[in-house]
Amino acid sequence: MLTSAIRDRLQAQVPPLAGRTMLAADFAALVARNALPQVTPAAAVLPLGMRGGAGAAVMGQVRQAVTRRIGVVLILRAPDPAQARGTIDIETLAEAAQAALSGWTPDDGTPGVLRLDAGELRSLAGGVLLYELSFVLDDVLIETE
Repeated sequence: MLTSAIRDRLQAQVPPLAGRTMLAADFAALVARNALPQVTPAAAVLPLGMRGGAGAAVMGQVRQAVTRRIGVVLILRAPDPAQARGTIDIETLAEAAQAALSGWTPDDGTPGVLRLDAGELRSLAGGVLLYELSFVLDDVLIETE
């Protein structure tokens, strides 16, 4: 799965996110309980959707271009002032996540590479900063007729 591959890549390439990166269902459960991670930084990888493009039937196969959208929500709690020294800031974390994912492909069978689409502050509620990076990946669906 694409989101699992992205989670694994973030954990391997961005040391502050190692062991602290979750998928959509786990993130949804935390949000439902109003219990975002106490230990941060953390991240959640979410499938944001996909958009179909042109398709064609060729030699018994239907091929259709697809653009997949993936979100990476970075979670950062406000630091305790006594422990603020040495804490990571959101810009550094976002840049590290972007560098780990931009230009990378989850497997050799995918024709495209991840491209940064946008970065956006989502929330500052309750002393927790949520910042979303969205990426796009060009892919092809192949169906046998």
